[in-house]
Amino acid sequence: MDRKLYRDRFRTGVTRACLALSIVLTLAVAPPVELPSALGEPVNPNPHYVGYQRPALFGMGKDLDHTVTMSDGVNIMADVFYPTDPATSARAHGPFPVLLQQTPYGKNFVQVSGNITDINTGLLGPIGNVLQPLIGDLIGSIAVTDVPNLVQHGYIVVLADVRGTGESGGTWSPLQDKETTDGVTMVDWASKLPDSNGKVGLFGLSLMGMNAYKIMQGLPKNSPVKAAFITASANEFYPDLVTNGGMPKALFDYEIALTATPTLALLMPIIGPIVTALINNDADAARRIVANTIPLELQHARTLAEFVLPTVVGGNSGGDQQFNSDFWRTRDLANALPNVVANDIPVFEVGDWRDLFPQGTLKNFVGLQNLEAGRPQTAPMLPDQHVTPRYQALIGPWTHLTNDVRVVVPLQLEWFDTWLLGMDTPLAHQQNVLHLVQQRSGGQWFDAKTWPLLGDQATQFFLTPAPTNTRPVNPGGMPDASLATTPPTNPAGDTVLPWLPISSPCNDTTDQNLAGTETTVKNLFHGLILVPCVGTGDLDNSTFNWTGVTYTSPPFPEDMAVAGPVTASINMALAGMPLTNPSEAELVANLDAVSTDGSRSVFLSQGTLLGSDRALDERRTWRAANGEPIYPHHPYTRDTAVDVPAGKNGAPGPIIRYDIAVGPTLARIPAGWRLRLTLTTADTPSWFPPLDQAPKLIGGIYHIQNNATTPSFVNIPLVPAREINTPCEICQGWPTTQ
Repeated sequence: MDRKLYRDRFRTGVTRACLALSIVLTLAVAPPVELPSALGEPVNPNPHYVGYQRPALFGMGKDLDHTVTMSDGVNIMADVFYPTDPATSARAHGPFPVLLQQTPYGKNFVQVSGNITDINTGLLGPIGNVLQPLIGDLIGSIAVTDVPNLVQHGYIVVLADVRGTGESGGTWSPLQDKETTDGVTMVDWASKLPDSNGKVGLFGLSLMGMNAYKIMQGLPKNSPVKAAFITASANEFYPDLVTNGGMPKALFDYEIALTATPTLALLMPIIGPIVTALINNDADAARRIVANTIPLELQHARTLAEFVLPTVVGGNSGGDQQFNSDFWRTRDLANALPNVVANDIPVFEVGDWRDLFPQGTLKNFVGLQNLEAGRPQTAPMLPDQHVTPRYQALIGPWTHLTNDVRVVVPLQLEWFDTWLLGMDTPLAHQQNVLHLVQQRSGGQWFDAKTWPLLGDQATQFFLTPAPTNTRPVNPGGMPDASLATTPPTNPAGDTVLPWLPISSPCNDTTDQNLAGTETTVKNLFHGLILVPCVGTGDLDNSTFNWTGVTYTSPPFPEDMAVAGPVTASINMALAGMPLTNPSEAELVANLDAVSTDGSRSVFLSQGTLLGSDRALDERRTWRAANGEPIYPHHPYTRDTAVDVPAGKNGAPGPIIRYDIAVGPTLARIPAGWRLRLTLTTADTPSWFPPLDQAPKLIGGIYHIQNNATTPSFVNIPLVPAREINTPCEICQGWPTTQ
């Protein structure tokens, strides 16, 4: 048994005995609390949740708009939700653990979004009761913040506005170091709330989950934080969240930096109190708009100067924000992992194969398990490495906004019950601590211990000029070349790919990189409303291939599984069209599964790379047994960025190698199907080059090498699907919707 788990259980046993004695003594001198008449039957049960279940014995009370003053005088606003006796609505006497979430999205909206029924939304309840049946179970990971569900199961929940957002003072700069010091103060305050047992859990989606990591980064030894449950987190800010392969993400620059950040900072001080007034019939909240709006707006407006403008302007004009500089590195969640392990804080993280940053959850899981085992944080795990159930991860088939709350919400409750209440749950006994859905398999879940899943096993598929005899994938009739496991024998040869600034948006990556917006709309009304084009790659990704060159494998004789990180290593020479002088390149590598008749090209994963960011950090690059990368790590710094040299007078320049990290996946390839690699120069609207680099791309002609001298290839962890055969223990009975 894990030594820390044994120690925790010993302490828990002592705690339980003391708690039982205190309850007996309390009941002897205090009037009895009238519990629900049918003890053991859940109060307000949610029939949609599957998996872990236990009785929900409490009602919910609210204590809103606490002011907590930080060390620099900034006021953080927090709402407290506490268990009540459902028969009398009186506050239930604990002690209870406290769950803390700090959010930039407005504590009011987070509360409402997680449960829109009348128990949670007050005057808006009638509207919520009408909408609830229309909303699918795959809507929004924000719904893992189901406040009533947690409170009814015996937890105090605290929702707080991050500094510079909502009704909190100060200036917001996402994941700044002040969020760490603020969070440590909030943890101490929350642990001392009335009826608290002194234990605190942290939880949240996306920036809320990342904020939890930032808090854990600054916690002292023996802090009140005893567990965390995090959904869809990045690991490194710049390569995971800001860019992909050095190319800025449209979602970050134009939706988060230019739109969401000013909205959260400037509009929430007005909108938040209105929502509070409506859901709580609270006239004081409306009065606060008049009293607080101007002072808060003056503080929040500095966000524009301190974060928004530097990010957008500097990120497109050669500033520090364009590179992986200290401006971004201080925000890395990876910085928190050593302190998480040093403080023995159990962490469960939920991720998605089609998330905005699909690498994040796996890198956090690997880092935590490695640190616990005394290994380098960023190294690949060893196949026989000892693992602990204190750090677990689950990767589902979802997008950023569409985690299946039917399974995630009960899983979150089970995790906190395990580590904050000391309950003996199945999660406490897991030997296989990595839980993965296999894409394109009808929703089958499997268990594993380590990542990468196949260790250092990978198969090279070489780009060869031989035709595959499949139908042309390009409307212009460009033939489909081959992916072959044997190297090319021709001494010279290449495929020409002209640079194009746009590509077809009709593919899965558009939905993925817009956080699952199309999937959200589709699920919102059970498929009655579809966004044209976007997300159609789930059925056919072929239009994305039209602006690129494609390489397709022979059909597989049996079901196969792509199981791990993938790397496309492309040798390429840059030439220029007449009257142009290109000195930059951008490559997008899509990995698809192609149906037996060639009529469908189904998306599996993608990677991108800006040519000037091609330098490898060998210390953090994972290599397969064949000596080639399966996860290349690029530093993306100003010092390592180098222009791409082109030839003179239209001739190709020197041949340079580009190692493109294709996102991790676990996917089944049916017998008779093929793998296809598509290389393009754009993915509209997901990525775009920095504006100061865009002129350097004009006129570029890419000569993709497919010869024996400088072969290009894709390195794929590939095994017969029957070898991925360990069923997921905690996933029994889960829905198979993908």
